Amino acid sequence: MQNKNSLYVLLIFFVAIVFRLYFVLQTPYFSDDVSYYNIKNINAINEQGKPLFDDPLSFGGASQYFPPLFFYFMSFFSFFFGKIAFKVVPVIFLSLIAVVVYLISKQITEDENAALLSSFISVFIPITISETLNKVSAYSLSLFIIFFMVYCLMKIQNKFYLAMFVILSILLPLIHPIAFLLSISLIFYAILLNVEFVKLNKLIKEAILFYIFISLLVEFIFFKQSFINLGFNAIWQNIPSEIFINFYRNISVLEVLFQIGAISLIFGIIGIVFGVFKYKKDSVFLIYGIILATALLLLLKLIDFSVGMVFLGISLTIASSLGFEKLFKYIRITKFSNFENHIKFLLLLIVLFTFVWPSYSNAGKVISNALTDDEYYSFIWLKNNTLENSTILSSPYEGNYITSIANRKSFIDRNFLFYKNINNRFLVVKFIFKSESKVKSLELLKKYNIGYIYLSERTKRDYGINKIKYIRENDECFKRVFRTEKTEIYRKLC
Repeated sequence: MQNKNSLYVLLIFFVAIVFRLYFVLQTPYFSDDVSYYNIKNINAINEQGKPLFDDPLSFGGASQYFPPLFFYFMSFFSFFFGKIAFKVVPVIFLSLIAVVVYLISKQITEDENAALLSSFISVFIPITISETLNKVSAYSLSLFIIFFMVYCLMKIQNKFYLAMFVILSILLPLIHPIAFLLSISLIFYAILLNVEFVKLNKLIKEAILFYIFISLLVEFIFFKQSFINLGFNAIWQNIPSEIFINFYRNISVLEVLFQIGAISLIFGIIGIVFGVFKYKKDSVFLIYGIILATALLLLLKLIDFSVGMVFLGISLTIASSLGFEKLFKYIRITKFSNFENHIKFLLLLIVLFTFVWPSYSNAGKVISNALTDDEYYSFIWLKNNTLENSTILSSPYEGNYITSIANRKSFIDRNFLFYKNINNRFLVVKFIFKSESKVKSLELLKKYNIGYIYLSERTKRDYGINKIKYIRENDECFKRVFRTEKTEIYRKLC
């Protein structure tokens, strides 16, 4: 039976890989500009041994502060396997989450069927597909590590898992600042145990203190300068005020149901109620700690909404395994026991309808949002036909394309954390794209030494425009130097 279940887990893992690869291999491009920023740093390591802590192109040139281990990790694979590593490696680690979900669920419930169902669901959480598919992101690695560390903490008495927890405690903060979420989760875990008068194991207590100390120390080292330059704005990543409203938006029950899935939410709540309030399981307290920490950070707008929803989705999926286990036990002691397999099959059909189909739909949208040939060749044109010190104006969401593909200076991009007067610069971009005043726009373009304006369908959609109103045909101050079906590039002449 154990070998049979191992095969099922392996099958779920390969289903996850095949599902993701089916979509990511449909395009040679990626679905967000941050992926290209990350690739630029990975390539910098391959060429000069370190990422671009001093980027001469972002915001026209800026010092940047970030944990670099993910870039080194991807550099290793790209060195041996080339560009295909950018597509495949994130897929493998995101698919491994299904294995970790199974291990944690099995530890919580001791029920193979419940653990397998939760593992299968974790492959198709809609928000996870939307936020991680076809992207080169440190989340692909840090998500797997965080939940594997949770499992290691559950098995901390085993020397192997203790060693893994210690090693990963050092590595995780070097990969991504999301490491702080696990710190807060572990604090909540300890508080919850104390409130319920459940004694915290000494070894677990020492492991938690070690992790919190290491993560705070590492993040302080990398982001000290950001706090010096930006003060408390660094906590909110210095995001422009107008973007902040959507970036850290309020959470709603309806959105949770759609992005996470009603089955995970309902059975996750049932699992938490049984595990925390009735049976007082340590392992469930740990998952509950992650849920509470994520919910608090979302409420205080201290974490990106989409990232928070991903953590909630995976955590509730794990907690739902306990709800499934209680359901299966209840069926066995009632008159419905003869229909147990039929009920399980019906539950699987509901999962297919509420998880697999929405995930398939979301995946299609993610791929359709990937960079297009038109856009890519526009950036190649900029690279081949403009001076090396040229500054290009684009929307913030396309700035990393400018610096990474066109290899030219961006007036603005999404590296907000590294620029002081971000609100002013954001308003300048908005004014130039939306204004009807040619005189004022030219003043701003001259002030910031902007030589080219990149206008795409994405920019038009973001700013609600059809064209730049003050640029006319045969304009003496602007010349359209490149055009495709979806992009236009204008050169400033005066």
